[in-house]
Amino acid sequence: MKIRLSVIRESLIAEVISITGASLVGFGFVKTTGVIHSIPGMLAVIPGILALRGGVSGSLAARIGTALHTGIIEPRLEINPTIKTNVLSAITLGLIESILVALIAYVFTIIVDIPSAGLHILLFVSVLGGTLAATIGSVTTLIISFQVYRVGIDPDSVMGPIATMTGDVVAISSLFLAVILARQIFGIG
Repeated sequence: MKIRLSVIRESLIAEVISITGASLVGFGFVKTTGVIHSIPGMLAVIPGILALRGGVSGSLAARIGTALHTGIIEPRLEINPTIKTNVLSAITLGLIESILVALIAYVFTIIVDIPSAGLHILLFVSVLGGTLAATIGSVTTLIISFQVYRVGIDPDSVMGPIATMTGDVVAISSLFLAVILARQIFGIG
C-alpha cells in the first residue's frame, strides 16, 4: 500500500504542476494573441503546434524514463547514443510535424475561407517556432527527467504531465518569438 500512496502523491503533485502550467500557457496566449493574430491564419497553427509539442515531449519523457529504469543511461547530461538518438528524434519529429501543421492550417484557411498570410509565412512561423520548441522542450524534458529520478521520484509517474506542460509553455513562447521575427522579415502587421 505504501508504494501506491507514493505513486498517487507523486502523480498528484505532477498534475498540479501541469494544471498550473496550463494556466500559465493560457495567460501567455491571451497576452500574445494580438501579436500572433497579426499574421492571418496563425490561429489555425497554434492547436497543432501545442498538440505536437505535448505529444513529442511526453514520448521523449517515457523513453528516457525507461532508459533510466533499465540502466541504459545514467541521470546525467552527457552525450551517449541513447540520449543523442532520442533527443535528435524528438527534434526531427518536431520539424516534420511543424511542416505538416502549417500545411494543414493553410488548407484549412482555404476550405473555411478565412484570411491567410500565405503558405510560406505559415511554414516559416510553424517550422521556426516548432523546431525551437522541440529543441528547448527536449533538453528541458531531459533535465527534469534526470532531476526527478535523482531525488527518487519515478519519472514514469510524473513526467507525462510535466513534459506536456513544459512543451506547451515552450511552444507558445517559441511561436510568439517566431511571429515577431516573421513580422520583421516579411513586413507584416
